[in-house]
Amino acid sequence: GLILIAEAFHERKFAEVADRIEEANRMNGTRMVLISGPSSSGKTTSAKRLAIQLGVLGLHPVLISLDDYFVDREKTPKDETETTTTKRSKPSTSCCSTTTCNG
Repeated sequence: GLILIAEAFHERKFAEVADRIEEANRMNGTRMVLISGPSSSGKTTSAKRLAIQLGVLGLHPVLISLDDYFVDREKTPKDETETTTTKRSKPSTSCCSTTTCNG
């Protein structure tokens, strides 16, 4: 019971965000939404769930994920002040770009 309620609440929040994005798209021509955060925080999952809600509203989101561009730590180039063992990873970003039904 509790988990299902929490999931439904979470999905409702995605629907509310999608409503706001759709309104911004309609009123101001907003065409891109960026989601950022630390590694493994759920950016890609959130972008996918948001894309579903945007599709319900008649938008056609295109997901662009930077997850596909990660390089293994041992293959990360060294610079003059850092070694690969001390180099910090950069935060990743998921992007949800929207286009309207009519173009």
